[in-house]
Amino acid sequence: MKDNISVAVKIERTHDSKGKIVLKAVYPMQIIFDKDYNHDEFNEKIKNYENDYITLINELLKYLKQIHSKKNIPNKVILYWKIGDRIINFINKYKDGVIVPDSLTKTLSRDLNISDDIIQRCKKFRTLYPDISKINKKRSFNSYVAEFQKGYLSRKKKGEKE
Repeated sequence: MKDNISVAVKIERTHDSKGKIVLKAVYPMQIIFDKDYNHDEFNEKIKNYENDYITLINELLKYLKQIHSKKNIPNKVILYWKIGDRIINFINKYKDGVIVPDSLTKTLSRDLNISDDIIQRCKKFRTLYPDISKINKKRSFNSYVAEFQKGYLSRKKKGEKE
């Protein structure tokens, strides 16, 4: 396939032959009619994309589990940065390729069971603070968000730790 072709790919939940829910990449049917379409090459790219997406989900779920843990985890703000970092790296890996993520924020929101807003905030946090060593680990994620969103208030009760 030529590298100048871009195919918007979504990840959908579907059922495998045993009825188990799985994540599969879906793309527009018209791609197979393109004169440069190479079935084997494209299927390999799709499989790699699916695997990368599943790896991303698993890594982000580990971070979210730590964030939502009842344990008092020091430097929790770094976990939010890492979530943003992994998402940004995933986007950058595919932004100039044949496969381009479509509706990634909505898909991540669905598969991680978190809001689009949290995903956007993590991405923005990572974008505004590209160097992890510049993050003040004593500050909360909410304080950073309040700074770059000019007045964000957490839904948590005043005085609760994040």
